[in-house]
Amino acid sequence: MLERQKTAPAKSPPLAYFYCSEKGADPRNADPEEILRALLRQLTGRGVQLPIRGSVAQDYQYRKQQADETGAQTKALDIRNDGDIVDRFDHCLDVNIDENLNRDDITYFVQHKVDQAIRSKRLLRGRVTSLLRNEIITTLCSGAQGMFRWVELSVDMLSNSRRMSVEKDVRTGLGKLPTELKQQYTVIYNDILESAPSTAEIAKRTFSWMLAAQRELMVEELIAAVALDDDGYYHEDLD
Repeated sequence: MLERQKTAPAKSPPLAYFYCSEKGADPRNADPEEILRALLRQLTGRGVQLPIRGSVAQDYQYRKQQADETGAQTKALDIRNDGDIVDRFDHCLDVNIDENLNRDDITYFVQHKVDQAIRSKRLLRGRVTSLLRNEIITTLCSGAQGMFRWVELSVDMLSNSRRMSVEKDVRTGLGKLPTELKQQYTVIYNDILESAPSTAEIAKRTFSWMLAAQRELMVEELIAAVALDDDGYYHEDLD
């Protein structure tokens, strides 16, 4: 898909992409501002060495002037086809990317994440045969449905040393991978609830604060709030 875009006609709609990762070595790969900045730069021109499209520059100046006069802010939003979210934005333009269009990108991403898990010895302590590696890659590519996040969570599940200690466990896990993101998050949440009682309570308090907060909390604020349990005891070890 990306290769085809390079030779597309000048008037073709622009394409922007970004590989997100919460656990990568570069924290910018999970920074919302960096992600939006990268997407915006790609959409404003046909190449990083080319000038910004005239229409984009004009629109920016107009929006900036309006914001200066009214104090209004504009925000960019990128969402997956989740029913609860889509219902809130049913008036917005819907641009759908079919899974067949990013198949090559998904394949590359799957290979990268699997090999990364093997090299870091997260997956079966690095002792993965070529046959099993190919089996994992084939299964993840066929089940991804265009979802990079699904791939990353699936690799994490297969790399869970508490559940996957031998090759047979991984093969069994491959056949039981959730097919949807919601199901994956449910599995993760249930794993948290099955952890040690104190750990599970801390996790639930964390989720509660994140859901109920009226604004985005700083890390220090969230830790301070979570450290105080229902009995009024402050857990200093969380600092």
